[in-house]
Amino acid sequence: MKQAIFFSLPFFACISTFLFFLFATKKESFPAPSLLGQSITNALIIASEHNLHVRVLEQQEDSTAEPGTVLEQNPAPNQRIKEKQSIFIVVSKAIEPIKAPNLIKQSVESAKKIINNQSYAVKIYYLNSIAPKNNIIAQHPAPGNPLPDNVLIIYASSGKQYENIIMPDLKGKTKNEVEGLLQQATFPITADYIEQKKAKSNAIISHQKPLAGTILPIQERIHCQLELSN
Repeated sequence: MKQAIFFSLPFFACISTFLFFLFATKKESFPAPSLLGQSITNALIIASEHNLHVRVLEQQEDSTAEPGTVLEQNPAPNQRIKEKQSIFIVVSKAIEPIKAPNLIKQSVESAKKIINNQSYAVKIYYLNSIAPKNNIIAQHPAPGNPLPDNVLIIYASSGKQYENIIMPDLKGKTKNEVEGLLQQATFPITADYIEQKKAKSNAIISHQKPLAGTILPIQERIHCQLELSN
């Protein structure tokens, strides 16, 4: 009997030691903090206060939230979690603006195939032009530029032998840049500048008349009014 007790003592000692370390190192769970609606910076601060890690799963376009805002989290708020665990989050990102494709010199039929099922509206206007009938001779906005109000305007040739022109967009350019563009242009257009008092040498065009995209018949000379501002 004494021998049995003697040999069982190491066994009970091992079990006791194991149970001691098991309970001593056992971490208490607690409700997961809410990171929803927080910026990534604030989410990291909140998580670090609870000795938690943050992992970004993905970014989603969202027009209602500032870029970098937490939209989703797992574990969810108040779900039980332990120290040093990770909270996986989905954050918002800015919506990429839709940019105009390059449709210049393509036929209307080819353009329709390119823009088919796109999420923006398309307006087609026909102009008198020496270009082949139904060929696109201009577009607004220019290729690669964002679409204002998600609308693309294309101008196609009606096949008639006299021309109109499309007023270019001069806003945001300096006076020197405008002069350079007008000198290179193949249409007869001159600019009259309306300068604010004490306009700087690098002042830019803030307003123009006629507006960009206006259809103008070619005459002996076309005048536009450009307002400069600092």
